[in-house]
Amino acid sequence: GEVDMAIVIVPAPHVPVVLADCAAKGVKAAQIISSGFAEQSCAGGRDLQAEIAAIAAASGMLVLGPNSEGFANLQARLAPTFSPVIDHDGALDPPAGSTSRRVAVIAQSGGVGFSFLDQGRPKGLAFSHVVTTGNEACVETFDLVEWMVDADEADVFILFLENVKTAETFRRAAAKALAAGKPIIVVKVGQSEAGQRAALSHTAALAGADGAYRAMFAHYGLIPAETPSQAVDLAAGFAFMGDFSPTGTATAIFTASGGAGGWMADSAAAAGLSVPVLDAATRAAIDQHLPSYGASDNPVDATAQAIHHLGYAGLIDLLRDAPGIDSIIAVASARLPGRIEQDRPALQRVRAATSKPVFFWSYTLPHPSAVEVLTSCGFPLFTDPLNCARAARALADYGARRAAFTAPPAVAPAPVPADWPATGPMPEYRAQAWLRDHGLPVAAGHLVTDAAAAVSAAQALGGPVAMKVQAADFAHKSDYGLVLLGRAGDAEVAAGYDQLMARAAAAGATDVDGVLVQAMAAPGVELLIGVHRDATFGPMLTVGPGGVMAELLGGGVTLPLPVGADDLTTLLAGPAVAPLLAGFRGQPAADLAALTRLLVDLAALVAAHGDHIAELDLNPVIAHGDGVTIVDALIVTGPAPE
Repeated sequence: GEVDMAIVIVPAPHVPVVLADCAAKGVKAAQIISSGFAEQSCAGGRDLQAEIAAIAAASGMLVLGPNSEGFANLQARLAPTFSPVIDHDGALDPPAGSTSRRVAVIAQSGGVGFSFLDQGRPKGLAFSHVVTTGNEACVETFDLVEWMVDADEADVFILFLENVKTAETFRRAAAKALAAGKPIIVVKVGQSEAGQRAALSHTAALAGADGAYRAMFAHYGLIPAETPSQAVDLAAGFAFMGDFSPTGTATAIFTASGGAGGWMADSAAAAGLSVPVLDAATRAAIDQHLPSYGASDNPVDATAQAIHHLGYAGLIDLLRDAPGIDSIIAVASARLPGRIEQDRPALQRVRAATSKPVFFWSYTLPHPSAVEVLTSCGFPLFTDPLNCARAARALADYGARRAAFTAPPAVAPAPVPADWPATGPMPEYRAQAWLRDHGLPVAAGHLVTDAAAAVSAAQALGGPVAMKVQAADFAHKSDYGLVLLGRAGDAEVAAGYDQLMARAAAAGATDVDGVLVQAMAAPGVELLIGVHRDATFGPMLTVGPGGVMAELLGGGVTLPLPVGADDLTTLLAGPAVAPLLAGFRGQPAADLAALTRLLVDLAALVAAHGDHIAELDLNPVIAHGDGVTIVDALIVTGPAPE
């Protein structure tokens, strides 16, 4: 009869033959457990993997792996894997009574993939799939995400990523998951600084080696996790509280232990939650149940007495309608399950009645029965206070991103300008002229080739001028003393020209086009606005502190291109940039409307030319109280550095 799937566990050199036989028999899919392919640092392994891909492409067979640990479809009770996590009775059974939404794990590491299942089951998480993709010769992580979203096979995803193979698949699958309200928690490993070594611009360094991944995750609402336990806890938050979309980040905390309540309040602050004092009416209602040594401000120190009297459900009842509160965190001791077991009917009732997400943190090791009661009633139980708080914050952030997300605007590609070099940096005066021709606010300037012409240019511009040597092989001119600022008067300008040409010769410049004489810009906030083309995701826009300190100060924000005006407005309002623009140390507030127009126009222009701009730096761009000025420009053409 027909064979749906072949499990291939033979030595690597024999895998292509076995796979070809399967294709000839009409086998629909194959899982290759065998290792010895592109994960090896030899051409032979890569060649074998290329054969696998070619057989799959020619036959239409779905091929998972090679070099994987298999998968488990827990809904179908199918588990072709050698993971020890599955090797016991009941391993495929869902948690008893749990109301968890379905969690799917997709991992490029087999052992790590099944570890999420091992850690999640004791927390009451119901898993639909664990798929380890190995080398991804054919089927990629985001192919699986897209299929599971389309087929409604999972509600929450945990991904373990070393890299993204195909950017367009990522974009399509991530957008579908966000639209469907199926959050993706992602652990990204394999960060490297190697990509910065060949970068000429400040932009690539400011974005960071893994900046493109961070930008793509933020844009499509993926939730990064730093540790395995955090990934599982974030998934738990969504698996049990994913039916809520809090519109803010204010949380109410109640506890029987004052110390534990303070610890949770600190964790909430670290996660970006606020813990405001409760309104008078809510406090008055709570105070009726507290002993004299309790406190109702926030955190609510209910004491063991109020917990015994009201139960956890009773305190949730008192807080769930409090104005200005978006979530509730219950600090509990779940070591002895008796109190929680008695509370089961009331917890079921309050879970159905509340309009706010509720998270439990146990500062003692929870008893399995307590976990069962809470998860069967629909509440997640955490053993780490920071993970608990981050889950509450992630729920709010995810809802906000879903509401704000818009598909990137369509941008038609533009031809390469005829006078551009095939590859490498172009002289600044040409970069500035190109930007100016496209309507961007570049400081006025003239290229000159002798001291007399420099004097004439300065006279025409009026006021003090900047003078910069124009040589393609000196992208960062100030590092070599090839920039003079604030030159005023004929004698200063003429002497400045001679001084710069002498410095250029001493620095070894061989192809000098002249000196750019440029009007000094009015003071304001110095920003870096730049683009670098990521090898995986394409052009990325970065905005951050500008000037010569750009890389040292850091703090930039990166967005993928193309990007819409709404996302650019959000970027400027974010914590990384907004404090600079608000009028730092007595400076006037920056003209946000002019800066937004510049970013919108630049984003569209660079997105259209993304195939032939490797890097672009506008550093600094000076944001004035009225208008903005591009002072310095670097464009590097050709493919992005490897």
